[in-house]
Amino acid sequence: MGAFVYMLRCADGSFYVGSATGDDLEKRIAEHQTGAYPGYTFARRPVRLVARTSDCDRVFRHNQIGPDARTDHSWHTAGLWRKPT
Repeated sequence: MGAFVYMLRCADGSFYVGSATGDDLEKRIAEHQTGAYPGYTFARRPVRLVARTSDCDRVFRHNQIGPDARTDHSWHTAGLWRKPT
């Protein structure tokens, strides 16, 4: 089973950082798109996947970026992420 940390760009221009386990990140992104769960992205759809990592140290990376990622774009220059393929 894999693990991912991902970053979404929301319709309002903000960012959302989340994590998921499993082998298919696309399923989790689709859940954000359909509003399957209420939360930050629910009222900010559509969302677009802008970066992801499958690094095993996902909790560290998630905490390293934290909530400031919604407005701070320095995460991209830190080399922690890959653009989606």
